[in-house]
Amino acid sequence: MELLERAILENGRVLPGDVLKVDGFLNHQIDVQLLSKMGKFVYERFSDCKVDKILTVEASGIAFACLTAQFFCCPVVYAKKSRTSNLSKDCYSSTVRSYTHNNVNDILVSKNHLKAG
Repeated sequence: MELLERAILENGRVLPGDVLKVDGFLNHQIDVQLLSKMGKFVYERFSDCKVDKILTVEASGIAFACLTAQFFCCPVVYAKKSRTSNLSKDCYSSTVRSYTHNNVNDILVSKNHLKAG
C-alpha cells in the first residue's frame, strides 16, 4: 500500500537490530486517518472471506485492529502479554518474540472470545 510506504519513508526510522520505529503514526502517536485507510485496504482484500473477529496482540496492534474491524463490522480480540486477575484460566497461549523490547512473551487469549469458525 503506497500510503503506508510513504508514511514509513517520511516518518519511520530503522534502529539498530533492524527494528522499524513507527511511533510517529502507529503506536505512540496514532494517525487515525492513515490507519482507517489501511483498515479499508485490508477489508477490500478480504471482503470475500467470512471474518467474524480480528485478533491482535496488545498494545500496538489494537488501534489498527479496531479501525479494520469497523469495515468488517466485527469485534476485536487482543492477546494479553500477562495474566491478569480478571482473565479466565481457560486460555489459548503462545510464545512470541518482541523485537522492539528484545524479549519473549507468553501471550494469552481467553477461550471465551475465540470459538470454532
